[in-house]
Amino acid sequence: MYIAPDDTPNIQVDYNGSWLDIHFDISGIPNDEIATVLEKLQANQKFYQLEDGRLLDFNQPIYQQTNQVLSAVREGMVMEGGVIRLPQYRAFQVKEATEEMLDTHYNTTFNQLTHDLTHPDDFYAPLPTELQATLRDYQIQGFKWMKMLSHYRLSGILADDMGLGKTVQTIAYLLSEKVDNESMKALIIAPASLIYNWQSELKQFAPTLNVQVVHGAKTQRMKMIQSFNDWDVIITSYTNMRQDAKYYQDIPLQIMILDEAQMVKNAATKTFTAIKSLDIPKRFALSGTPIENNLNELWTLFQVLMPGFFPSMTRFKKMSPVDVAKMIQPFILRRQKQVVLKDLPDKVETTMYSSLTEEQKTVYLAHLTQMRQEVEQMDHETFKKNRMPILAGLTRLRQICCTPKLFMDDYEGESGKIKQVRDLLMQAKLNHRRVLLFSQFTTMLDILEQEVAQLGLSSFYLNGRTKAKERLDMVEAFNHGERDVFLISLKAGGTGLNLTGADTVILFDMWWNPAVEEQAMSRAHRIGQQKSVEVWRLVAEGTIEEKMSQLQQEKRLLFDTVLNESQPQQLQNLTEEDIRDILNYGR
Repeated sequence: MYIAPDDTPNIQVDYNGSWLDIHFDISGIPNDEIATVLEKLQANQKFYQLEDGRLLDFNQPIYQQTNQVLSAVREGMVMEGGVIRLPQYRAFQVKEATEEMLDTHYNTTFNQLTHDLTHPDDFYAPLPTELQATLRDYQIQGFKWMKMLSHYRLSGILADDMGLGKTVQTIAYLLSEKVDNESMKALIIAPASLIYNWQSELKQFAPTLNVQVVHGAKTQRMKMIQSFNDWDVIITSYTNMRQDAKYYQDIPLQIMILDEAQMVKNAATKTFTAIKSLDIPKRFALSGTPIENNLNELWTLFQVLMPGFFPSMTRFKKMSPVDVAKMIQPFILRRQKQVVLKDLPDKVETTMYSSLTEEQKTVYLAHLTQMRQEVEQMDHETFKKNRMPILAGLTRLRQICCTPKLFMDDYEGESGKIKQVRDLLMQAKLNHRRVLLFSQFTTMLDILEQEVAQLGLSSFYLNGRTKAKERLDMVEAFNHGERDVFLISLKAGGTGLNLTGADTVILFDMWWNPAVEEQAMSRAHRIGQQKSVEVWRLVAEGTIEEKMSQLQQEKRLLFDTVLNESQPQQLQNLTEEDIRDILNYGR
């Protein structure tokens, strides 16, 4: 009555472009009963009687092996007839579970899928000719990895260290997708402090893409969202997405990019729920810290990227870190600086754009309008006579870009730059980076010292009142690893400091003289520095700061007059034409 089966089952695994199909052929069992046998096997029954009366002993090695395969791939499994159907993201696990079987066969497309998942460098994906950037080798590999996953409608986390160029790799991918599909629509969700930085880098590296930042009051955002046909890439913040998610559901979006994706690490938040509600086929997360505290954060991220990839939270918590690592291997790409350091320059400079808050913008526009009206009425001779008051007015506009608190005691509003620097400092802390934070205004540094303390970070503060001995003690202590941030005023610390204990420099306010910026960078980027140094320039988008940044790049001769009162001899370098151009920026 017992069937004596062969030693191993015959397994055929096919990939049909959408699903994985696993066919089991066990000798002596009719095809129309295979599905029932597999179900009873999974239920851990000891025996099963076929319709013709014969018995199957599930203790036989062939059934034990089959059950091992079923257990390995049961998440998301659908039984159709005698075939087990699985999502394509299970390919890696299916291959691992079945490749030790003696009689397992894979079709060509399955072999190609598993090869691409394990060897993304081999995937054919030419860089788009429209890309206005030269990618390093590891960045090309990241681009190919994104293209490969996208080709198979899979998702992943680009988890490179800070400063390795996650943004430019993503922009290359978006541009390539646009080349492949003219109607491509992509949505980038980022912290509010980074949305204009994305806009700037897209404009720089992919000028052929039409980009819209969805920000501002709700009525403004609605108009921008409704005009989606005009844009290839839409950029919004996590805060705005939480409020606007329902308006994106009718847009035919193909790609979603989550920048600083640790922002959705908590499945109980409204932000997570809003993003998860979007039906977008191609999804990528960017994060240098995809796991900040525990593996549950990774589970949450994959719930957004590939729902169903991980088992339920209850079962996931029982998985070992080794098993989790095996599962995610094809879907997380992480490169560390020490591995690709030979491909990095000694110094990486990035301009970070922020937007003025509504209160800040009101103050800024009032002062700008008044200055414009006054200057427009001046002829050349009158302009020359009033040059110093005009330069003082530009300094006032610069202060507003930092925060109106610098000269308005009753200002209670927020500052876009301060909000941005909070995010940057926390990112730096999570990535074990130590920061030099420069400003020309000592009153600004007083404010920033309080902000640093409120973030729970420790700091040194050096200004013109700091005594020489205390100055040396602070520098030595910082270089030996004490405290997170060193706040420095330009006049007091622009030269003569060796702060190689830092690997990150934040220039809080714009300095129009490139030589002055170089002095600040050189506090960390100098002989004795063992790490690559990152420099972040903070620029208020849509203000005179942005225009001055452009002029700096165009002329490289502008110096900082208002800009830096300690160098009045440089006033002649800011021409009347320059000043009029600056005041008319944004019209």
